[in-house]
Amino acid sequence: MIKILEKTISMHRNKLRVFLDGKYLSTAGFSGGASFTLNADVENKRFKIVLDKLGPRSVTNSKRNGNPRPVIDLKADELSCFGDQVKVLITNGEILFVEMHTEVEINERESRFIENGNTGQSISKVCYDFDTRTLDMSKGLENEEPERFFNLQKSGVKAEIINFSGEVQANHDFYLSCALIKTLQPAALNLTEAKIGESLLAALTHSMNAMGYHYSEDHKTFISRGLSHAQVAEYLQHEYTLFHKIDHLLGNWRKARIKERFTRASRKIAEGKQFAVTGLFHGFGVLCSSVAEGLSRSGLSHFQKAVVEINEKYFNVSLENNPIWEAKAEEEQFAICMPIQNVDVSRNAVLSEINTAGIPCEGSSISGRSKNKNASAEMHSVTGGCFIDWLHWQNVTNPIITQFENVVPYKSSLSYAIIKDTLTQVFGYEVVDMTVKGEDFGALEHRNRLCCIGFCQSLSIDYSECQPAQFQPTYVHRTLGDALEDIPQSDPSYKAYTYLIDKQERDIKAGKGFRLQWLDAQAEKVGVIGKGYQKARGTEPYLQHKTEKLARLFTPIEHCRVKQIPEVFVRGCSLTLANEGIGQSVIYTAFSWVGEWVGACINQAFSTIEKPNQLAA
Repeated sequence: MIKILEKTISMHRNKLRVFLDGKYLSTAGFSGGASFTLNADVENKRFKIVLDKLGPRSVTNSKRNGNPRPVIDLKADELSCFGDQVKVLITNGEILFVEMHTEVEINERESRFIENGNTGQSISKVCYDFDTRTLDMSKGLENEEPERFFNLQKSGVKAEIINFSGEVQANHDFYLSCALIKTLQPAALNLTEAKIGESLLAALTHSMNAMGYHYSEDHKTFISRGLSHAQVAEYLQHEYTLFHKIDHLLGNWRKARIKERFTRASRKIAEGKQFAVTGLFHGFGVLCSSVAEGLSRSGLSHFQKAVVEINEKYFNVSLENNPIWEAKAEEEQFAICMPIQNVDVSRNAVLSEINTAGIPCEGSSISGRSKNKNASAEMHSVTGGCFIDWLHWQNVTNPIITQFENVVPYKSSLSYAIIKDTLTQVFGYEVVDMTVKGEDFGALEHRNRLCCIGFCQSLSIDYSECQPAQFQPTYVHRTLGDALEDIPQSDPSYKAYTYLIDKQERDIKAGKGFRLQWLDAQAEKVGVIGKGYQKARGTEPYLQHKTEKLARLFTPIEHCRVKQIPEVFVRGCSLTLANEGIGQSVIYTAFSWVGEWVGACINQAFSTIEKPNQLAA
């Protein structure tokens, strides 16, 4: 397994520092006490740590919550060559530090622009016209295959200026324009002739900032970080000699993509090889695990090819506890810990057959929009553009089936409209969505989620006929009492929470709707438990004391049980960490049912292909 992390270079006691700790070290042989050697190549911006029994440095043997916690606290002034962030690649016995690819891209495009300007070479330009739906190109780009303008590859076409023209709407054109930018890596994106609403502009800005652009509101132009508007202004005028119809480009590209993934999947089925599965916005990996369990029930051979998670604590929990890493893998696996927008998708390293994701819901949930004062999901400062990066991942991995989940209101967002239209019109999927309800899958917690599945258009089956008739329960709990641990009534976890009782009384008098969820053991329903459960908020469920006016929060194990999640996911976690991870997770049985359905669809679609065991028979 290759573990890839984005790490911050900080200052500690007047020394630059990179701090590494946790399961991602021990699984690569860097356990507490292990000796190693550091080789620093500042000129080429490559540092390497190698396990060495005679090495002068050693891994610190620390503990967290009573569990082993190896630590490498690397301090060296030479780390300044990487800037503020560094990419860390960890394999067995080796840790490699390299420059973030985003920094490399920034330097390359700015150097290319400056060199072309200084040498008098023509500045290549492209315009995406949203009204005429054409891709307009300047002289010098005539011999390029048009599909290569959107494939996100480092070896693809490059251009110095991109212009947008016409009205930008929430459809597949918006995604294609984002793919155009990421592929061509221009010095500037000019929006002066484009009409774009504030929500789509917010999503675009989120994506552009991550790639190292700043926005000049006065000039309606995104400019690469190290350049100014004065440097690019004279090159923004139109000079186009070639015009391509977007629909024509799409038809050819879509057919090629469908053929590639269907051929790849067919070959794997025929050779008896595992299907590769990836998971984005991974968290503890509850969604990945539940889907994997369902795929196994369907009889489909598979392995976890890659995951991406931004939070290092959640990342370590998955590596420590998640069953997906126990299965044998026939190919290299990638565990990636960084913001999805910073993942390097430019080298076509990962192809997959099945993708899963829990696209962040902070900007689309009712509570999230209220808390953050956002008019739309796309305007969330952190997650507003994540759907663009999710689509980039589909672009590169090209799965036969892709699935994601979110809160139900996400279905009415601009993000969802773009996703659905892009999956259908650009990538060639038939999109099916549904609302899965916790109570329909044996969960005490009544959590509703939007489940969206994109089936490759070449599968040609009736998906509804492949749905499993039943789900497989993790636990059988009819009342809350069935899910409770044996905790005495005298336990100090029972508290008065007078501030919550007082708030309820004030709201009742004021005619407001706030009511506490203080439940007894006979309760047959539990309200939604979220990420911040350990904060003891007023809207979430508590267990009421049998005799006193006291209540307590559910334990992490109880939290798992009401969501039908196996208890192994919170092993070794603090209360806060456990509830954060489980509070953001899906109903396990619901998505293992989805996984079984996906597996059944694949089995049905490829049922005519003879497998190795059938040929031997």
